[in-house]
Amino acid sequence: MNDRLPTCAEWLRLVENPVRQELFVDDLYFRECWNDAVSLFGSGAIDIVSRAALMSFKPEAIVGRRMGQALEIILAQRFVPVAFGSSTVSRHLIRELWRYDWTVFPIDRLVLSTFWYTSTEMPFLLFRDPEALPAAVAARRLSRLKGAYKNGQYSRGSLRQMLDSPNRMLNFVHIADEPADVVRELGIAFARNERLAVLKKLAMQADSSGPMLEYFDNLYARYPAHDLRFDRSLQRLCDSGRLLPRDADYLRCLAANDRCIGWDELVEMTEPDIAWQRWDFICVASRVIHALRPDQFRSPTKGASHAR
Repeated sequence: MNDRLPTCAEWLRLVENPVRQELFVDDLYFRECWNDAVSLFGSGAIDIVSRAALMSFKPEAIVGRRMGQALEIILAQRFVPVAFGSSTVSRHLIRELWRYDWTVFPIDRLVLSTFWYTSTEMPFLLFRDPEALPAAVAARRLSRLKGAYKNGQYSRGSLRQMLDSPNRMLNFVHIADEPADVVRELGIAFARNERLAVLKKLAMQADSSGPMLEYFDNLYARYPAHDLRFDRSLQRLCDSGRLLPRDADYLRCLAANDRCIGWDELVEMTEPDIAWQRWDFICVASRVIHALRPDQFRSPTKGASHAR
């Protein structure tokens, strides 16, 4: 029967937290992709997967034109890009991709995320770490690079800080935290034939940097650029008549004092009418919508430290 789970020794390399291991045992996406990896690589699957790192670009990386810069930073860390592809984003994809994070995020953020993530397709980039020893874990190394959010900013020298992330939510990249996440997220992003093709490239020595840059240019041509600036977005909403000046002043005051409002209240003030106003609205909402649930409502399964 083609329904194999990792051995105890393999689990130790795939996931650090025993609570998360319990989740992955029954996770359909993980099980499906793990079996694909074993069918291709046999007992060598764990070594192949341990050398892999997976990153996806969030919509603001496309409209904010940050994909090439992000790739350049990652290449400087000696990662080799081996495969890439896009997934059509639906309300279901974002709920599945971050299934174990939604325990710490409020419903208003879920509503915003549905509006925001479905603005573009989602590119996934798979990297190989050629310098890693067999027991090393490439995914954790790349995940550490993305940076932690603390005291209103991302850690200095991190990927999100170097990309000039506008705020906690608009931070350009999502990176799978450890090998089990790489396996699971490949299972979510790609149908089986696509997934098998992507996995095969992990064992190859090819460098996909050139095709990736061409792919980025094609995406840029399809989605208009946006400056992702909160103040400018507010002003454009006012100039278009979609937001009253007094409401703009109120939202500026909230942002300046790290205060938040609910989604419904914000929508009552302004609702985007055309495509470019959609991103003005997202930039404003990402600053004033609640990012985290109160501590007493949070599940300990993964925690909010990943900050998506």
